[in-house]
Amino acid sequence: MRSYWPRLEIAIRFHAFEDAAPALRALRERGTRLVVASNWDCSLPRVLEEAGLGRLVDGVVSSAMAGAAKPDRALFEAALGLAGTPPDRAVYVGDSPANDVAGAAAAGLRAILLRRGANRLDRTAADASATVEPLAVIAGLLDLPRVI
Repeated sequence: MRSYWPRLEIAIRFHAFEDAAPALRALRERGTRLVVASNWDCSLPRVLEEAGLGRLVDGVVSSAMAGAAKPDRALFEAALGLAGTPPDRAVYVGDSPANDVAGAAAAGLRAILLRRGANRLDRTAADASATVEPLAVIAGLLDLPRVI
């Protein structure tokens, strides 16, 4: 049986939000270590490179690499290991109250909730039941330097 996955993978292209690179540059200029931690497969470093963000971060860990998906603390711990920082000195940014905010808090990190446009209203039942309050709620990544 032939696999169509290689052709499908080539056809998929990801693009960064317009505010991603400027925000990452601003944080790097301040000396902030930046690590991407995402529920993703092993292609995440390549995807970030192709989107123009790979060189703007210090490390990348996907759920496939860590062997655990958010909200499991193992993914956050893998990211902390790459960042070389303890949880109480780290901030995690994500768009899910359950996976990102509550997951980060369970691993000892503070979290910032990103609520972009329509995403502000598109929540799962797990997100609706999440009770951990984020450090801040932002509408875009350019708000990060102000709140970190």
